[in-house]
Amino acid sequence: MCRKKNLIGQKFGRLTVIDYAPNGKRPNGTERTRWKVQCSCKYKTIQIKFTDDLKSGRCNSCGCLRYPEKTFKDKILNYSSREENGCWIWQKGKDKDGYGLVYYKRAHRVSYEEFIGKIPKGMMVCHKCDNPTCVNPDHLFLGTPQDNTQDAIKKGRMSVGEKNPNSKLNKKDILEIRRLSKTTSGYQIAKKYKISTTMVYDIIRKRSWKDI
Repeated sequence: MCRKKNLIGQKFGRLTVIDYAPNGKRPNGTERTRWKVQCSCKYKTIQIKFTDDLKSGRCNSCGCLRYPEKTFKDKILNYSSREENGCWIWQKGKDKDGYGLVYYKRAHRVSYEEFIGKIPKGMMVCHKCDNPTCVNPDHLFLGTPQDNTQDAIKKGRMSVGEKNPNSKLNKKDILEIRRLSKTTSGYQIAKKYKISTTMVYDIIRKRSWKDI
């Protein structure tokens, strides 16, 4: 389907269109244009929205307009259970990796920002307790993606490269991805190898598979 109008850069309430997204289907089966949008709230949440939802005003924030930002700390406290080991276990929605979610953002990152402070650009919030569902700020610390990977390897939570039984890639794939990156977008590479764009950029920048 052709995109009739480029919405990149346009604002709809708190949402700013930042990129194209793959077309999607409505419940009635009709295909519609979708866009990647970012909210201007403190969490800078990124979501995918249909064109007509943006233009009609049905979607004008990541959800923060319906739920005041001042309540986020209360939600961390109210929607987590206290364990004997000190972990605060998130009781609401979780993503596929087991991390809690607060309005499309990982709950442990929300907890860090609410109880400790701003997360610098490019930094990750890591767990001392190795429990992705934990949102106790005392169990969280900042680290680079490299720090997080090395911590996982050190604690035996991650095998490296092809030794990882869950790895979809091998040495040949890694070399080809880095070659393709000179002429092909990260999104197209991710689609070809059925991996995330984040993983693609980690490979290109040698934040992962550093031994190749």
